[in-house]
Amino acid sequence: KQVLKLQVQAKTGDDQYDMEADILCRELDGRQITCVEISGAKFFYTDGILYLENGNAYQASEVSADYGSMLEQVAALYQVLDIEAVKEENSKLYKITVQEENAQEILAYLLPNVAADALEMQTLEAELLSEEDALKAITFTSKGKLQNAEKTKYDITAMLTVAKEDDGVIEIPEPVKNAMES
Repeated sequence: KQVLKLQVQAKTGDDQYDMEADILCRELDGRQITCVEISGAKFFYTDGILYLENGNAYQASEVSADYGSMLEQVAALYQVLDIEAVKEENSKLYKITVQEENAQEILAYLLPNVAADALEMQTLEAELLSEEDALKAITFTSKGKLQNAEKTKYDITAMLTVAKEDDGVIEIPEPVKNAMES
């Protein structure tokens, strides 16, 4: 499997939001588990449940969405939307424009501090870069307004990159293992 790195830069009005996360997805004991590390804190997702390192469990939501499933959602969009492809030697760039509900779902991952339905979106652009038929990066950009009285402008740029190949296992803390088993 691969370790993914997500970098998000967003601005809503005067507020700046920057986030970096390392994402590792693995199958363990028949379960798909995603480990997300943000600012040194680790979060574990499986079966729609978010587990904190201390074993506390919560229903995953838009504010705590499983980043491991974001890649699957984006891949599905590339199967149904019109793709603009650009080929250069060993690399290929695939561009799509995502509209409405699909764009809101992806923006919920990229801008979790603002509910996706609070965005009066223009569009979401996604550019997938592959080299030698392997995913290297997906870049997302979106601009629009919030659905507030001031119609605050927002601007998001995010990049999901393949950081490295990884043959290791997810180190799951004992409290999280116990919570997953119960």
